[in-house]
Amino acid sequence: MSPSESRRDQTKLEEALRSTKPWFAENGTTLIYALAAVLAVAAVVVFMQRQPSGDLQASGRLLLAAAPEDYRQVADDFPETTIGIWARLRQGDRLLDNAVGNMFTNREVGKEELTSARAAYERLADRSDIDEDVRERVLIGLARIAETSCDGEPDSTNAAVEAWQDVLGEFPESIVKKHAEERIVQLQSDESKSFYAWFDEQNPEPVDPGLAPGQPAVPDMPSLHNLTIPESAGSTDADPPEAEKTDDVPAKAEASSETETSETSDDSTESAKPESNEDSKPQADSPATSDDKAAPKADDDAASNSPAASEDSADKESAETASPETPAEGDKPATEGGDGDK
Repeated sequence: MSPSESRRDQTKLEEALRSTKPWFAENGTTLIYALAAVLAVAAVVVFMQRQPSGDLQASGRLLLAAAPEDYRQVADDFPETTIGIWARLRQGDRLLDNAVGNMFTNREVGKEELTSARAAYERLADRSDIDEDVRERVLIGLARIAETSCDGEPDSTNAAVEAWQDVLGEFPESIVKKHAEERIVQLQSDESKSFYAWFDEQNPEPVDPGLAPGQPAVPDMPSLHNLTIPESAGSTDADPPEAEKTDDVPAKAEASSETETSETSDDSTESAKPESNEDSKPQADSPATSDDKAAPKADDDAASNSPAASEDSADKESAETASPETPAEGDKPATEGGDGDK
């Protein structure tokens, strides 16, 4: 190509770029986002084509698993997948963790879980297609089970020591290297053997978490289906008015008693006066009569002024007005007879 032709092509390219520059300035951001989305979709498609179809479904099941039984189900349903292998490993780990705790609280359940955890680990240990990370964790799990099952006897103690030695023998730079070396030394000591012998003889059983040691069981609460609550129960607004009413009742009763006693004394005095006027004409000048008439009046004034002595004064007035002012029936014939003789 001659220099003139190359300069001509360069000029045409510059003109094309100049003409498309406004379009790129307006739509450049949208174009970049569109290319990024296309590349993301292409990457997902390639990844799904490279992954076995069983791993996609198994991974979803593994994310939802929580209990040892859930992991066992995933491992049984997808035994030949990587997800199935990790599900089996997690099943053994969960069973072992539960077993260690139950050995201190529920020995029977703890031993059953130890047996199940050993079976899960051994199923992975017999496989040759597992990763090195899974293999290392399987050996660590088997060593922990051997130590937890130790009873202090030479056979079980040697089995636990050999299990930790297998971890270090196959993985010299294991993630638990320091711990494994310490357990190998400690298991061979007399103190460790004595402890495991004592611990194996214990048989802890589950107890009611609500009871303290030695505390008797709390009896069941009786049924309350016949218990009814009064309608007025629980109303706090009506208490102050009721208290005010009860405070006012004695005062009203006292006032009424005073009124009744005063009215009774007045009635007795009035009923006694007519009798004295009709029957005491012959003895009108008697000084006893005048003194006795003044006595009821004084008693009436005292009764009206002292509420506490109202009842005694009323009885006293009725007795005094009846005896001195009213003459006896035997005296009347004598007076009449005397006049007749004269």
